[in-house]
Order: sequence, then C-alpha cells, then structure tokens
Amino acid sequence: MTSLLPLMLALHTGLPSDSARPLRRFLLASASNDGGPGKVRLRFSGDDARGVASVMGSLGGVSLSNSTLLFDPDTGRFLSTMDDLSRRMALSRDSGNRVELMFYYSGHSDEDGLLLGGSRLPYSRLRKALDASPAEIRLAVLDACASGAALRAKGGLRRQPFKVEGSDRLRGQAYLTSSRAEESSQESDQLRGSFFTQAFLAGLRGAADTDGDGKVTLIEAYRYAYKQTVENTSTTRSGPQHPEFDLDLSGSGDVVLTDISQAGAALELPSGLSGRVEVFDSTGVAAIDLQKFPGRDLSLGLTPGSWRIVVTDTSSRRVRRVVLLPAAKTLYDLAGPDSLLPAVATSTGAHSIFSASDSLRASRGGSLDTIPVNFGLLPPLSLNGDRGPHVLNKFSMDLFMGEAAEISGVQMGGGYMLASRSTAGLQVSTGLARTGKLRGAQLGSAVVADDTVWGAQLGDICSISRKGGLGAQLSGVAGWSDGDWKGVQLGTVALASGKVTGVQAGVLGYAGGTKGFQVAVVTISGGHVSGAQAGVVNIARSLDGAQLGVVNIAGTMRGTQIGVVNLADSADGLVMGLVNLARDMEAMPVGVVSAGLNMTPSVETRAEESGWASVGVRLDGRRFHVRLALLSDLGQVQDRIGCETGFGAHWGLSDHLRLELDATNRNVFSLKPGADGNGAQWNTIGAGLRWKLGPVGIAGGATWNVLVPHDEGTAADYVNLPRDYQWDASRHVRMWPGAWAGISI
Repeated sequence: MTSLLPLMLALHTGLPSDSARPLRRFLLASASNDGGPGKVRLRFSGDDARGVASVMGSLGGVSLSNSTLLFDPDTGRFLSTMDDLSRRMALSRDSGNRVELMFYYSGHSDEDGLLLGGSRLPYSRLRKALDASPAEIRLAVLDACASGAALRAKGGLRRQPFKVEGSDRLRGQAYLTSSRAEESSQESDQLRGSFFTQAFLAGLRGAADTDGDGKVTLIEAYRYAYKQTVENTSTTRSGPQHPEFDLDLSGSGDVVLTDISQAGAALELPSGLSGRVEVFDSTGVAAIDLQKFPGRDLSLGLTPGSWRIVVTDTSSRRVRRVVLLPAAKTLYDLAGPDSLLPAVATSTGAHSIFSASDSLRASRGGSLDTIPVNFGLLPPLSLNGDRGPHVLNKFSMDLFMGEAAEISGVQMGGGYMLASRSTAGLQVSTGLARTGKLRGAQLGSAVVADDTVWGAQLGDICSISRKGGLGAQLSGVAGWSDGDWKGVQLGTVALASGKVTGVQAGVLGYAGGTKGFQVAVVTISGGHVSGAQAGVVNIARSLDGAQLGVVNIAGTMRGTQIGVVNLADSADGLVMGLVNLARDMEAMPVGVVSAGLNMTPSVETRAEESGWASVGVRLDGRRFHVRLALLSDLGQVQDRIGCETGFGAHWGLSDHLRLELDATNRNVFSLKPGADGNGAQWNTIGAGLRWKLGPVGIAGGATWNVLVPHDEGTAADYVNLPRDYQWDASRHVRMWPGAWAGISI
C-alpha cells in the first residue's frame, strides 16, 4: 500500500536552569519513493523528508552536522545508517551531553513493515534499532499506509493525550501514525507532499501553538495534524485517514518540538484574519497551508526573504507579496495592498495507491492566459520573486530575454529564457535556460530546472536539476542533480546529492548512492552502491557489486574489489590487489599483502617432498586464510631461495579438524654459478587437513606443482625430483604431484 512513514524521536527546546548537561539533537530523515514490484511510485517522499530537515534545523534545534538525509535505502543501508547514528550519539552522550533523536521516514509500508525498494524491514526490527539507540527520548511519527499496524505490532495501547510539565528528566518513547492499520495514507498534488506530513510541518511552524506561548509541543502538533488530516481527506476518493498515537514516557519535562522564537523570521497573522492561508516561497513551493480562525493571533516561523501570501475566504482570494526581515516579526496588515481575485473552488488533488495523477501544474495562484505565438526583443523580466507573467506560451521566440509561467511547445532565443512553472516541450537558449518542472528538453550554455526533470538537459557549461529527475543530463563542465537521478548523467564533473540509477560518467563523479554504473577518474558515492564503480580512485560508503580501479575504498563491501590497493571497513566476497586490507575481512583475498583485524595470526613452518621448506606468517579468517613466507631448498640452503604468497579457503569438519584448499605463487632463485639469475615461477594448488589443539595446528596435504624458469634457465636449476613422477612439458616447464606437512603456532 502507499505509505509515508515518519519516525521521529522526541525533542525539547530549552532545558531548565538546574540542568547540567547540554542538549544534542540528532535527525535522520529518510524517504523511499520505491515500494518494490506492484507498488505505485510515490512522488513527494523526498520533499517531505527535506521539509522535516528544514523545519527541525531552523526551529527544532537540530544542527546541520547532526542532520542526515537518506533517500531510497535498502534494508542493509537503512540499518547501517542507524548503527552509524547510534555510535555518534553514544560518543556525544559519553561527552556529557543529553542526547535526543528524531527519525523520519517517508515512503511505502504495509501491515508488516517498511517497504524499502525490493526489501521489507519488519516493524519489530525497526523498533529494535530504535530501542538500541542511546537517545533518552524517542518519538516515532509514522505517516504511511496501514501505519497504525506498527502500534498493534508494538503491543502498545492508544492512550489519551497528556501534557508533561517540568524539567529535563523525561525518558521514553512516543509513536505517532498517520493512519489506522486498515487505511491508506495519501499524497496531495496541490500540497506537493502527504496530507499528514504537511499538516504536521505547518503545526511545527506555529499553526499548532494553541496556547500562544511560542512553542509547539508534541501533543499540540499531533492534535493539529489529526484535525487537518481528517478534514483535508474527508472528500478524497480513498476517504478520510485518521492519525493515531502511543505514548510511553516517564519522568517530567515539557515535550517541546519547536520554538518559534528560534526562526530566522516570523509572520504574524492577526486575530481578525480568517480563511484559508497559503504561504509560498520565492520558487512557488507551498510552505504552509492552514485554516485561520478569527479571535486568535498566530505566529509562523519562516526564513527571511520574499513570500507570497494567499488568503481565501467565501467571497474573495487575496494575493500579497511580503518580505520578511531577519530576526524580526512582520505583521500581516489587514488593510495592506492585495491583488483581489474571485474565490475559486480548489481540489486537493489527492492520490494514494489507487490513483497516480501527474499534473504539470500545481495550483500556485491564478489561471494562466494562453498566448499561442509570441515574438519579442526584450520582454519585461521580473526579478522580484513573482516568477514571471501568468501566461502559457505554445511557441515563443525572443531575441535577448523571454519569460513565461509555462511553456507547452517551444521557447527559444538568446540570453535568458525563463519558464517559471514548467516546460512541456523544448526550451533553447544560447545563454541561460531556466524552468520549473521540465517534461521535454533544455538546451543552452547553462540549463537549470528548479523542479524535477523528465527528459533531457544539455548544457555547454552546466546542467542543473534542483529536485532530480529521469532521463539524460549532459554538460561540458558540470552536471548537478539535487536529488535522485534515473538515467544518464555525463559531465566533466557529474554530481548528484541523491541516488543515481543508471550511469554517471565524468572526470569526477559523486552520487548520494548508486544503482548501476559509475565511471570517472575519481568516483565517490556518499551512500550505497548497487552495481559498479570504475576509476583510478573509487570510494563508496557501502557496496554491493564491484569496484575496479587503482585504489578502491569502501565501508561495507559485498562483492568484488580489483585494484592495486583495496581498503574496506568490512569486506565480503573477493578482493584482488597487491595490498588488500579490511577491518573485518570475510572476503577471499588474492594479493601480495592481505590482512584483516578480525584474522588470527600465526607462525607456520612447512616441509615438502621436493626438499624445499618455508617459514612464514599466516592469517586465518572465518572462511579464508592468507600466507606470506620465505622458503629455501634444505639441501642447498645458500644456493636456492625464494618467497611465496598464498591464499585459500577452509571448512570445518569438526571442532578441531578442517579441510583446506590453497593456491600459492612462488618466486624462486638459484644462486649457483652458471644458473639463470632471473629465477623461476613456481605455482601450486593443493588440498589438506588441519588439526588444531589450542594454539597449535598440525597440517598436511597434497599439491600439484608447475615450475616455469624465466628466460633461458632450466627446471633442474631449482628442483631435483625422481624421474618417475615428474612431467616435462618442455625443457623449461616441469609439473609434478607433491606433498607437504607443517605446524603452526
């Protein structure tokens, strides 16, 4: 079922004077549009997560360094991120801080758990991860289809709301859900987000501050979000959704989520104002949508800058531009200048798993005048945030500058081409081409899409998508996607803050995550790679696939690393290189120097039927082992010497006995006068048994040997074997079966 699932962990703004510990808050805001096969892809989960991060950063006391955004994770990446966050919180707590965590998830779920792409994270496993965190207060807000099932699975009771008063000694957890176990959670095209999350965020900005103290508590935010969600979904096709909650808190303390006084600026709505109030930022995105009732002043926390305020009542629709100054409160003057429009009926544009509408136009104030053909030399260009004239062009050609709200066809010219809301078709400029949402193609020296892209961006200098997209992004110098990108991203520098699904190529490639192929001189993934990285230097936070390069670095690696130097925090699969190092080495290591901190070291000596013997260092992991040794012919110790590297796998047959398969590479030299000084290559494969008694291991086995002298040397310069069990493929190649025995400590 469609789902949005925020999980937030309770936060305070301000501690009492007797508190000796500073407060540190952590935020993990996660979003997943992909629910796996058979699930309609969500559209606004990422926007909801960014909104939570923005509000909690400006009003909730979460510093930028303690705020993490996670997009389209699988179960492994999700849990590893939680583990990393718990370690950071533990360090902060050990430094004497009081630690609180806010975790937000927006995406798909069902009655059993979160649906993360093709995997499911059960609610029980999610609760276990939250319970294991060192946070002293935990609040989980679930905005998801059937999210009420998380309370049932949790074994919690839906208690009556209460308000806690006192100091910072509050402990425990709280879960809020956007819908009942049998209900769908719905998105809104008009709100560009989920009904519940957008109501919850409006409440956090001040709409829920019913007592007027400038602070929004957990209960105030929940009550406001509940009321708005039920009202706004009552007429949708899926029907009303009913948020629920479970609180399990002990001790004393006022659970305050946001403090309006911490905002960079504030908009004051007077008590005499009534009607529906919509607040849009300079890009036309709705930040607040609320119903204002007369008789109460209301303060909303926003950022400084230009905002468009739309107030709709039964008789009129008033539009006003308001500039909010930093660290100041700006009053909405009832007598101020407005653009008066007739009141119009609006539609919520809701969709859940049962409807997936895709309108290019989000209602942003007024209908558009259609101009089929437009020619101009220098049309008026508005730079004050009004986002262009309210016109829709079918075909527009402008010599220097062109501007429209929407393009449904072609816009072309030189200089600066702007379609502030959207382009459905082609936008071409010899200079800068800029649009809101793009459904088609942009071409120019620099191309910018302020919203999502479905199509192609081609820029001689740069291509920028501020909310990701699907298609091709090509640039001569730099390509940037501030969000997920599906398709192809090519540029000298190719950058994506979200996950790249497809191909990313350039001199420098960076992605928040990769599902596909990343190729560049330097490739970097700040998240999970499911696919391959190829470059001189490859870096990934976690990897399921392959890294091919000179230097490969990964956090958690499951797959293959092939390079000169391979480094990993945890390696599982195959690593091939001159140097292979990992903190937790569970991969098959093939190289000259291979080691893991989890591998057990020992000193081993061996003797062979050929008369050669060796002494070296052995490292044993759970499944694999490596060996580095020096060797010599016992009959001619001073004349025949060499070195070897080996690797192998082992399987336990009993508590003390195991089977081993090995492969070794030897370089041996004969120092006798007249012998070829370039040495020989001596390779072996073998199988054996190892019996361990405490720290001592006794082993032996059989081998197959192939010795190939370099240049003009002969095999007789290195081994003296009975003729009856050796084969000379030529004068320079000798093969034979062998045996060995050894002891390790």
